[in-house]
Amino acid sequence: MAKHAIAMNSDGISVAVKGKEEKEVCNIQYKSAGDAVLQIGNEYSLKAEKTIAFVVGDITVKVTTDEVLIQKSSTSISLKDKDIKLAVGSSVIEVKDGEITLNADKVSITGSSSLSLKSTSSASLQGGSVAVKATQAASVQGMTVDIKGTTSTTVKGLTTSVG
Repeated sequence: MAKHAIAMNSDGISVAVKGKEEKEVCNIQYKSAGDAVLQIGNEYSLKAEKTIAFVVGDITVKVTTDEVLIQKSSTSISLKDKDIKLAVGSSVIEVKDGEITLNADKVSITGSSSLSLKSTSSASLQGGSVAVKATQAASVQGMTVDIKGTTSTTVKGLTTSVG
């Protein structure tokens, strides 16, 4: 048989329900200092039609029918149907169905033993200044290779051949 205890004093109020076993407990405490404790032994559920939000200082956890959002200052994690977004200041990583986007002032990708970039359709490398550098060997290969320089083009090497 469940045991019930309700206590009220100058410090606050406490409501406790205990079942047959020690783990079967529901305890709710509100203290005059502004503290509250909710202790559940087995299962607890919270239901809302549109939104549930938890706010502690500058941290917000918000659950809506469309999104789960965790936010602290200028950092956020957003989870939607077929869409995950991680934002830290102006840097953003977004994963959608069939698409991954990295956006930041500086992006570094490092493979300690190897790194492979591959596309079955097309690939592009663009920048204000682009350098491809290898300590051992570098290879550019294709059915058609086009090298253009609008101002100048230089091909250097101990042995250089074209043709």
